[in-house]
Amino acid sequence: MRTSKTGSRTEGLKHLMRISKAGSRTEGLRHLMRISKAGSRTEGLSHLMRISKAGSRTEGLRHLMGISKAGSRTEGLKHLMGISKAGSRTEGLKHLMRISKAGSRTEGLRHLMGISKAGSRTEGLRHLMRTSKAGSRTEGLKHLMGISKAGSRTEGLRHLMRTSKAGSRTEGLKHLMGISKAGSRTEGLRHLMRTSKAGSRTEGLRHLMRISKAGSRTEGLKHLMRISKAGSRTEGLRHLMRISKAGSRTEGLRHLMRISKAGSRTEGLRHLMRISKAGSRTEGLRHLMRTSKAGSRTEGLRHLMRTSKAGSRTEGLRHLMRTSKAGSRTEGLRHLMRTSKAGSRTEGLRHLMRISKAGSRTEGLRHLMRTSKAGSTTEGLGHLMRISKADSRTERLKHLMRTSKAGSTTEGLGHLMRISKADSRTEGLKHLMRISKAGSRTEGLKHLMRTSKAGSTTEGLGHLMRISKADSRTEVLRHLMRTSKAGSTTEGLGHLMRISKADSRTEVLRHLMRTSKAGSTTEGLGHLMRISKADSRTEVLRHLMRTSKAGSTTEGLGHLMRISKADSRTEGLRHLMRTSKAGSTTEGLGHLMRISKADSRTEVLRHLMRTSKADSTTEVLRQQMRMSKADSRTEILRHLMRISKAESRTEGLRQQMRMSKADRRREALRQQMRISKADTKT
Repeated sequence: MRTSKTGSRTEGLKHLMRISKAGSRTEGLRHLMRISKAGSRTEGLSHLMRISKAGSRTEGLRHLMGISKAGSRTEGLKHLMGISKAGSRTEGLKHLMRISKAGSRTEGLRHLMGISKAGSRTEGLRHLMRTSKAGSRTEGLKHLMGISKAGSRTEGLRHLMRTSKAGSRTEGLKHLMGISKAGSRTEGLRHLMRTSKAGSRTEGLRHLMRISKAGSRTEGLKHLMRISKAGSRTEGLRHLMRISKAGSRTEGLRHLMRISKAGSRTEGLRHLMRISKAGSRTEGLRHLMRTSKAGSRTEGLRHLMRTSKAGSRTEGLRHLMRTSKAGSRTEGLRHLMRTSKAGSRTEGLRHLMRISKAGSRTEGLRHLMRTSKAGSTTEGLGHLMRISKADSRTERLKHLMRTSKAGSTTEGLGHLMRISKADSRTEGLKHLMRISKAGSRTEGLKHLMRTSKAGSTTEGLGHLMRISKADSRTEVLRHLMRTSKAGSTTEGLGHLMRISKADSRTEVLRHLMRTSKAGSTTEGLGHLMRISKADSRTEVLRHLMRTSKAGSTTEGLGHLMRISKADSRTEGLRHLMRTSKAGSTTEGLGHLMRISKADSRTEVLRHLMRTSKADSTTEVLRQQMRMSKADSRTEILRHLMRISKAESRTEGLRQQMRMSKADRRREALRQQMRISKADTKT
């Protein structure tokens, strides 16, 4: 966090944002968004897509991909890392940090923020966003995208990618998208979405959704899912995975990766990376990581997915979730965490990292890093960091943290987490989580917070969050969320976060904001947001969402979802959750979150947004979508999904999933996991 030894009082994210001690009035995320004090009327995703006021022909994410008009052969993440053709030896994130060979003294995130040695007063993300001191009225993500006031034709993240106007050489993810040299005019996600050249007028999410000009009736994600008009029974992710009706045996991510039926040996990301058929032995993340051909036997995400070589039949996300064929009832993230029903002792990411119960010595990130037991090559992030064989003993994130050779015992995130020398033997994310062998009962992110059992120091994010000594025993994100111990039912992330019943009224991100009960200091993201004392009682993300005090319209995600005034009771994620109006089952994330039947009527994001019951008529996500009062009866995601007025009464995700009315009550995760009908009763 770049907290100096002396400046221990300066809170974590404050330094992340490089907010000077003097604490200029310019709010944190305002700079993240490049929002000047004055602030203009141009809204949210319009600028995320770099859509100028005039609505330029260049589609949104094209510049997110850093694709110049001219375009070049330089490949995707290579430019994302800023790795020049010649400078292959320069380590990956070193370029991400823009750390010059000479400027080794310049710390990591400082370069990530583009903070010059002299300009220490310039706030952190302001440089990340390239916000000039003067600043302009343009709000929100417009500045995140580096959109000039005049709405220049240079789209989206082109500035994030540092792509010059001419900069044909710097084409960020363009190659990640497999954009050929010739097709430089074809915009970024157009190739991701396989949008033909003809449909150039369709901007932004319409191409993301593959919505043709004429086919406005076809719902948004329906195209994302490639759901044909006829194939209404075919569920959502099944099409996301490109699973044909007949080919139900073809595994999920295999289609996501565009793996042909025959080429079952070709691993997942290989297709994501557009690895030629010949190089089938070179596995997915190996190319993502730029792993040499030698390390071909170690397959990147295959281990993340725990897919054995022989087990090509094992479906993609099902293994990511570790959902057994029979265990359809087991909820989403529980499998993501590999927590067995009985095995509550097994810690979350520990299983994600393939840490066996016995094999605690095998470090968590070791598999993520593709480090062999001997640890000689340090594949994976080792290559992402471009750590040479000699440097393999120096820990992976050491370069990320720019830890000098001297501090070799305190590895990477070890310093971020303040892991002592003695603790260096403890496994990868175990230190990120600070999960002791014995303390398996201690919750996951509690260690992320560096909350010791006795709770004496609360290092790591504990300091980032400034968690007091007394509060160290409180549950994992309870401090992140500032939830009291009492807690039993709060909806949505409330359950994920263990938010107590009593504290459900207290704002979810209040502690993220470092808002005290009295709301006097609002540290943490409070400083990030620079929320004044008076505004501390105001809802947490209200500033993030740019909701006015009157709060009648509640901009922000309200517009993203196009939630109408009338539909305010069916809050934003209700459709994401596949919660019917009756709200009896709350499929989808409902199961992921374990939202009780009684709580289904309470709005999912209401707590996240801190929308009071009185504010329920003010749709959380409404104005970002620019939903008129006339559109109020149309469902939340109708515009996002391009759902026609005739189809407006049907639930949003029902059309997203193309589920029949009879299928609505079927568990959403059952189809997400490709669980057979026979397994539904288990």
